[in-house]
Amino acid sequence: GLQHSAEFHATSRQEVLPYIVLGAGVTYLFAKTIINYRKRKEAGLTGDGDEEDDSDEDWDEDIDGPRPAAKRKKKAVKLSDISGIAGLDLGSVYSRVGVAMPEEAEDDEDDDDYFSDEDDGTPKAWSVRVVENAEGSRSTVSLVGLQPGEDDFVVGAKAANLIGSNFWASHCLLGLTAKDPAAERFMEHFGCGDRILSGIGGTMQVQVSGTPEDGGRGSPEMLTAQSIAHLRGVATQHIEGEGNECSHMLVAVPEEQWQNEKAAAAYEMALKQAGAQSLGVERQALCAVHGVDREQQYLRADSDADWWEEGRLVAICDVGRSVEVSLIRLGDPETRDAEVLAVESGKPFVGGQSLDNVIIDQLLADFEKENNGMDLRSDQMTFERVAEAVNTAKHELSTKLTADINLPYISADATGPKHMNATLKRSQFERDTDFVMRDILAPCENVFNEIGEDAVGSTSGLAVAVVGGCARSEAMVSDVRQMFEKAAAGKLEGPVTLIKLEMPEEAVVNGAAALAAKRAGWS
Repeated sequence: GLQHSAEFHATSRQEVLPYIVLGAGVTYLFAKTIINYRKRKEAGLTGDGDEEDDSDEDWDEDIDGPRPAAKRKKKAVKLSDISGIAGLDLGSVYSRVGVAMPEEAEDDEDDDDYFSDEDDGTPKAWSVRVVENAEGSRSTVSLVGLQPGEDDFVVGAKAANLIGSNFWASHCLLGLTAKDPAAERFMEHFGCGDRILSGIGGTMQVQVSGTPEDGGRGSPEMLTAQSIAHLRGVATQHIEGEGNECSHMLVAVPEEQWQNEKAAAAYEMALKQAGAQSLGVERQALCAVHGVDREQQYLRADSDADWWEEGRLVAICDVGRSVEVSLIRLGDPETRDAEVLAVESGKPFVGGQSLDNVIIDQLLADFEKENNGMDLRSDQMTFERVAEAVNTAKHELSTKLTADINLPYISADATGPKHMNATLKRSQFERDTDFVMRDILAPCENVFNEIGEDAVGSTSGLAVAVVGGCARSEAMVSDVRQMFEKAAAGKLEGPVTLIKLEMPEEAVVNGAAALAAKRAGWS
């Protein structure tokens, strides 16, 4: 009898055990859901459950295609988990990071109390600042490099020293396959087609250094994560408080990538791999207008006038390696909301670098003619010296009539060392690059074709802000304004006015940091 009893109970335990495990699992998941909901509700990150759900859970990307940007879910952020907030502007030449920093409120008598009385980690007042890297510069070269035989990637200035073992702007390839037209244009522009390895389903691997047999490669997502991790480290160095680090980041992207759900997802993955929590992937134009707002608030600190007027129409002309022009209508000054009405992109890779290329080609052709056919294009290090000198001269012409280019010992042959000496005149530069300027300015005129008169509405005029690396050129800014005056004639009642910026190349990253703070609940 004892033997039969033991066999019966052993059999019963074996049969019941799966149901016990299943019940415990269901109970655990239910309890975890309730606890997380209460935590998020206490942090003000969820409603009472009656809000309308517009996330479109039935969307099937295999059938319906990539989820449109308008259907993306907003991220819930637990404020108590935030130790540092930053915004990123990943450019094809330079990248920048801006940090949102708590500061003492003007009416706060307690010098040490920077945070609100709600005990939720939100500051009473805050500001944003573009921060310096280890070299003391607020811009970091958009290069990732790998020393042959090494395992650790380097970013920025260190990568720039690895001639032939580095790669430009890997983030431009996010969300693309090797056969996409945008990827092919990228490879043609940077001359890196032989370094892009195509895998299953068109996925890409970038040969950063060495040969495929040596390794030395990585996916665009992995290389972008290396860049973000480096910039996250730069931001962390400027965040006050023991143990604090840059925990949450928002990245600004061009309109084409913002509309591409795969690219947006790839940025999210890169942020995660870099050790940062994502505050979102936001369109470059919206970040730019918030960056303009931050600078205007600073410049008008002693004035009661607020440049942000509800219904005001603003044009953002972003002139980098490519051109992107946006029309934006400003919303409520209290919430600082804005609506992007239209975005017009110029020809791919026709932008500020195109102006440089015209002068570079002329200098190299003159040098070749004067030195018995010596071609400097074959030496990458020499070519980059010329490109850097031309870029510097271009910026000098923003405030001067002439700029000198002096490159001693640029090369050598049997007759001795060779030097490059040239003087670039502003009038010559404007004349020689006129055909490129026409392509750069075309989106300023075309952007009005995307919207009707009802979208423009009754407005007091158009405010124009030129941002990006080429915005320091007075000729560029003047031409942009004239083009908008021509395009807006008969469509707007008021005048076209120019918003002058002290740091136009930092407008996007400043706005990205400001939007990151807003997403984190900082009022």
